[in-house]
Amino acid sequence: MANLHALITLVVLFGSTFAWDFLGYDDIDAATLNPYQITSVVTNSYGVVVLAQNATALSTKNNEDPIESLTVNITYITSQTFRVKITDTNNPKRWQVPYAVQNGNAAAIIPLYKVVVGQVGSPLTIQITRNSDSKNLFYINSYTTFMYNDKDIFFTNSFNYAVKVMGLGERVSTFVLSPGTYTLWAQDRGGSPVDYGADGKENLYSSQPFYIAIDNNYTAHGGFFLNSNAMSAIVAKKSVGFRTTGGIIDYFGFLGPEPEDVLLQYHNVIGYPTLVPYWALGWHQSRWGYQNLTYLQGIVNNYITNNIPLDVIWTDIDYMNKFYDFTFDPVNYPQVTFTKWVQSLQLLGKHWVPIVDCGIPNDNTYSVYTSGVASNVFIQSAYVVNTPTVGQVWPGNSVYPDWFNPATSNWWLNQLKSFQSTIPFSGLWLDMNEASNFITGEVGHTPPSIINNLTMPYTPGDDINTKTIDVASTHYSGILEYDAHSLFGSMEAAITNSYFTNTLKTRAFILTRSSFPGSGRVASKWTGDNYSSWSYLQYSITGIFDFGLYGISHGGADICGFFGNTNEELCSRWMQLGTLYPFSRNHNSYNSIPQEPWAFGETLLQTSSLSIRNRYSIFLYISTGMFLTSLNGGAFFRPTFFDYPSDFNLLNNATAHFMLGDSILVHPCIWPGVTGTDSYFPYDIYYDFFSGIFVQTNYDNNMYIDMPLPGVIPMHIRGGRIVPTLDSANSVQNLQSLRSSNITMVVALNGNLQAFGTIVFDDGLSANTISSTLYTQVQYNYNYFNETADVFVVNPLTTGYTRPTGEFPSISNIVIYGCAVGPQKIYKLAGGVLTPLNAYFLWDPYNGICRIYLGLYILPPDQPYQLIINYFN
Repeated sequence: MANLHALITLVVLFGSTFAWDFLGYDDIDAATLNPYQITSVVTNSYGVVVLAQNATALSTKNNEDPIESLTVNITYITSQTFRVKITDTNNPKRWQVPYAVQNGNAAAIIPLYKVVVGQVGSPLTIQITRNSDSKNLFYINSYTTFMYNDKDIFFTNSFNYAVKVMGLGERVSTFVLSPGTYTLWAQDRGGSPVDYGADGKENLYSSQPFYIAIDNNYTAHGGFFLNSNAMSAIVAKKSVGFRTTGGIIDYFGFLGPEPEDVLLQYHNVIGYPTLVPYWALGWHQSRWGYQNLTYLQGIVNNYITNNIPLDVIWTDIDYMNKFYDFTFDPVNYPQVTFTKWVQSLQLLGKHWVPIVDCGIPNDNTYSVYTSGVASNVFIQSAYVVNTPTVGQVWPGNSVYPDWFNPATSNWWLNQLKSFQSTIPFSGLWLDMNEASNFITGEVGHTPPSIINNLTMPYTPGDDINTKTIDVASTHYSGILEYDAHSLFGSMEAAITNSYFTNTLKTRAFILTRSSFPGSGRVASKWTGDNYSSWSYLQYSITGIFDFGLYGISHGGADICGFFGNTNEELCSRWMQLGTLYPFSRNHNSYNSIPQEPWAFGETLLQTSSLSIRNRYSIFLYISTGMFLTSLNGGAFFRPTFFDYPSDFNLLNNATAHFMLGDSILVHPCIWPGVTGTDSYFPYDIYYDFFSGIFVQTNYDNNMYIDMPLPGVIPMHIRGGRIVPTLDSANSVQNLQSLRSSNITMVVALNGNLQAFGTIVFDDGLSANTISSTLYTQVQYNYNYFNETADVFVVNPLTTGYTRPTGEFPSISNIVIYGCAVGPQKIYKLAGGVLTPLNAYFLWDPYNGICRIYLGLYILPPDQPYQLIINYFN
């Protein structure tokens, strides 16, 4: 391993000047830091281990409690991923996040990065650079950019170059973050305020301490700070810093060098997005305010009457009795009648998803509460021994499950089993799981300023008790809410996921409001309580981008907005956009006007119908793209910049366009009063997805795009790609019926007269589809063969799924964009046998579009064969 050891240079690194005020550390003076000196350095084929000792006498000045001795483990995970873990040498039980990482172990590899640490006796410094360009990926200096106290830890990752930073959620903001301070702490903050980093007080439901940084040479790297305590992330021109209220420093670095590379490297650490059931990729309708079953039935009947597909109907807290989980309002939602209706929905191929809140009312007549008390499964009070902490949510005074307690899992699963035996829900909506609290702290007690015998020397954003259960509350084994608060939603989702996968033996569909790194393995996400406004229409794109970064690919926003009143134009534009969200649901508040597809008039009605059926048309493309994120990581709904990472025009105007997978470019209309606009295109070949017309841009890569209402959103297919469309999309009423549709292959040729695409076929429901390879993945290639012929190749890559008779039975048509000559004959070559097909051909020479109608022949989409297309007799 001599070459490996040669990459680890042990030198003395000295600090540089540091702009405290600019980075939000205005209450820290460099003179108050407690620098560390290196006492030991050990290198091996798995990384570097450094021991360091505090260089000054310990003190409690300004309520600080410096850690005396540190152990630094720099671990090689892959050649492109490293981990820097800094712990208290004398306190191995110091709080650490107990999960979230799927792949964080050391590996004996040759890294593509260089690790440099100080010599024994010198200040603790760590510098990790990319081999290819020597740029800093991680740099800290204990004299100027590092502090490790008991409840006040910070480090600044200083780069030697300017960067654009994205990530660090959850918040409503622009995709590229402005320099500023951003709080990460799960919080139910009403009104979903916009956050530009001015004061750090606009954090929302999740804590996602991951970022991607892109330099002026278009090179990307990433960082993930695995810490669940309340923290500030400080974004500056040439650095990203973190200041947290506890835990440890556990930092993962990702080399990139492109944004998509960073994403895949990060998802390899935290785990890949969950594979949702196929019906969850359909169209969803919801509202807080469907006040009774008759009203809810009318919503579904209106979908049927207006011939609009519907896959899932939701109920908010309206269905509950007194807002108690797993109960039914006896007047408005009588259990027996409601159950029979949900069963009838399932016979129509539709599904029902109810909301479940995390607060359990402390009512001694309520069996969910009494059984929980008997099993001691609730988070405990900081003030009364052996008593659950009490907050206030919708049912009034409530207690909260302690997901760290092993008994809680069985208790919760029993509640779900009992509920399922009462009414057949298909998925669950986990709301209020930050955990939310309508008051500050515990009922009857004022939260103390002292947590665990130590006054907090630093508070990110607001008081961390704001609208949370008291952070001095305790979990199983003495774990403090102070440390574990931001994990509540992800732990609830994980246990709920196990009910579907282990008990029902089916894929889980769980919608969560709160999340943490790794939540995407078990749940989907929506962006919470947005507004019916044009600005929040645009912010929704950023929100879904962000959760794609965080490994939650099945994300969406409340279409047409949650708070406030929409109008026909805004709602029509939002339907165009929202029907392309990975998770696509119309939802709003009880005190807002209705916004279902028929709520305003013909413009919204027609636009909604066209847009939902457009989603159905490309359903195989969507389901395949989502499947591949579960198989390999990555994001399906993503910034166009990720596919063209050398074009900053795409990054600087990230919400003006987005990609669905790597084949479809979308330009949403996000402005009022617009019927068309000049739209920017990457430097590439594109065709109008619907008409096949070639995109001819002007000198600055713009082209005018019509955006009529009623109508569908502008979509363009990338040259060199093949996208399947489904022939029955305009007639079926749900995705279950769509599975019997034939397939039309849309082939968009690149400059080499080539194209490729893929489809994954599976049953759409099995929980072990990926682990047991119960799927069939087919590669489709279109290639120039010679001057007289091209060839279309169907090549199964895996064959773990056998389609039932009648399911996606045949490739019925091939449509070729960029076709310079009209086809004359077509042959099928399979098993060495060449068979002529009497197909029907159309050629539009002006627009270069060829259509090959194969409807008389059964051409399975998942068996190996070739189609030879002759252009001359």
